[in-house]
Amino acid sequence: MRLTLRAAIALATPLLLTSSLHAGVRAQLEVQGDGISNTILLDHPFLNNNPDAMMIVSQAGFEDPFAINTFYSVVWRLGNNSVAAIPADATFWILAFDEESGFRHLTTGANTSAHITTLDDPRLNGNPNARPIVLRESTNGPAIPWPYGVWYSTASGRWTIFYQDITKIMPLNATFSVFVPDTDDWTFIHTATAGNITGNFTVLDNPDIDQLQAHRIFANQRFTGVYNDAEIGVGWLFSFLIGNTDNSAMPEGASFNVFIAPIFEDGFEMGSTVLWSSTSP
Repeated sequence: MRLTLRAAIALATPLLLTSSLHAGVRAQLEVQGDGISNTILLDHPFLNNNPDAMMIVSQAGFEDPFAINTFYSVVWRLGNNSVAAIPADATFWILAFDEESGFRHLTTGANTSAHITTLDDPRLNGNPNARPIVLRESTNGPAIPWPYGVWYSTASGRWTIFYQDITKIMPLNATFSVFVPDTDDWTFIHTATAGNITGNFTVLDNPDIDQLQAHRIFANQRFTGVYNDAEIGVGWLFSFLIGNTDNSAMPEGASFNVFIAPIFEDGFEMGSTVLWSSTSP
């Protein structure tokens, strides 16, 4: 089932939140393709001239099977790992953060084998209840063109990033942004079931999501025994959805780490200062 979600997202007019984000989150952006280029410029004070910035991205809708990545070359850009132009109405949500909320992972011979690379961070090590969300980068290393996810190895007590197609080999010198949200009301694990799947998407039925409030959803595939070899996007059609962008059926048992990012009413996450107050609290 193929849904046209962009119009629904654009027409949704929910209330605005004033909640703060996690300590290391420095910016939220919403960007669109221009129908000409296969990249999108990311312009924000936190990102500009800051190669150390890290990001996770949600495709707002799941009509285009892009393998989204970010890369830095004088400025930060979002790319689709393809020469194809990003459609003018394709929308992406970006959450930018620093080391307070995550880290950058580099694949090496010591931490990578076959289709898996092992993460090493005290916030994740020995913590099966963590809900990391990762995004591939291609600034200096090889592109990561295949669908991936995260998995906790009980044997090693470590989180890993893996290819959904286990015949693919994880390259060396590849980098990922790894977002480590606090385990609180803004993050949860969603599992696709027969009761919440329709065609290529699953409906997020978590009670912490208020469909009338403005927030953006960031999701990452989490392996709990079921592979889902597809890129995913996040949409809204009276409820938030996670869908496979290649239109393949969402498998029962597919699992996702999900982070709810509230939208500030003062425009902070968009880099706007129009509504900011000049009065100190």
